Amino acid sequence: MKNEAKKSKNKKLTWKHLIGIKRNIQEKIKAKEFELTFAKHILDFEKIQKCLACKAFPKYSPLGLCRYHEFCFKYGWYQEFPNKQYIPPSQNLIANPPTSYDILVKMFGYQEFQDMQEIAISSYVNGKHTFISMRTGAGKTMCYWISAILREGLTVVISPLVSLIDDQVIETIAARIGCTSIYTGKHQPPQYFEKVFSEIAIGLIKILYITAESFINNSSFIRMLLNFAKYAPVSFVIDEVHCIIKCKHFRESWSKLRKISTFFPSSSIMMLTGTCKESDAYLILENLRLASNDVAFIRGLSFSRPELTMKMHPKSTKEKTIGEIITLLKELNEGKCIIYCPTVRICDDVYEQLQEKSGLGLPMAVYYSSLDSKEKKKIEIMERECNPTYDCN
Repeated sequence: MKNEAKKSKNKKLTWKHLIGIKRNIQEKIKAKEFELTFAKHILDFEKIQKCLACKAFPKYSPLGLCRYHEFCFKYGWYQEFPNKQYIPPSQNLIANPPTSYDILVKMFGYQEFQDMQEIAISSYVNGKHTFISMRTGAGKTMCYWISAILREGLTVVISPLVSLIDDQVIETIAARIGCTSIYTGKHQPPQYFEKVFSEIAIGLIKILYITAESFINNSSFIRMLLNFAKYAPVSFVIDEVHCIIKCKHFRESWSKLRKISTFFPSSSIMMLTGTCKESDAYLILENLRLASNDVAFIRGLSFSRPELTMKMHPKSTKEKTIGEIITLLKELNEGKCIIYCPTVRICDDVYEQLQEKSGLGLPMAVYYSSLDSKEKKKIEIMERECNPTYDCN
């Protein structure tokens, strides 16, 4: 009954309610009484000297601002400061508005764009639906990071996997862009959603990552977004957009993402893929109810991956196969090794065999969908801190 009461309370949450408590939330953040949803991703969050403008990210500049809000300060973007009580010092501002290249250099430290990044960003920022097909590693993420900074309001990124979303949140926070995530799960209780929208209301969140299921099946979430859109723009990114046609038979929510253009007709959509034929691209647009002449198609100049090498070995007995894997692991001086197996049972068996026979003392783990969330999280932390061998289904 207690849980049902929480759900009921969450359903009654309205944007008007959040606007009403906005000042209260700002005071709580200032008094360190409001725990941010992304605080766990910032090292020593409780101990660091925090930015005067957001009270979230570490201080970066002599002005007491984080990297993002120092950038905003130089261009006079004071509306981006969540802490409205912070009064910036008098200083000569940069007269011209920032370009995507300014953000690339000053926020991320790169000196040049990759491939077709700049063209893709320009198209999307100027309000055009943009279909981006680039190889893995070509910088598709940077396209929506920079766009989210250049555009006012909120950027909603629809992503296929919870584990991918967790990685995206960690990377985005490391880049000092305020973000959080929403997906169905026990570790995101009803009160968590109120906290997320509270952070959106005060301007702490620029990017919100969400699964297709959480977007499509949560009518209260869509209502909140529609209300937010009355105050500030909402933009959309569909990551791994080929899932719309590849996963439609077993993940129905992906085939219902046409709701974006139905509910948010003035919002532009960025579609990202590293593996999509031209014919599939048109099927995706048809599903999303987007006319092809309203979409800019950006294709990477090359899908070549010279850093990748493929070798095929005939498989023999189980004992010999395990022996060959151990030999390969011994030759691996650096990096990670991922071993894909057809079933969970074979995953566990290979893992046990390697633990018993390799004698390498390497950190190893099994990873598959039926693991509980705590075990997955433990393995993900291990992955970031060392170079484990994975045994994956």
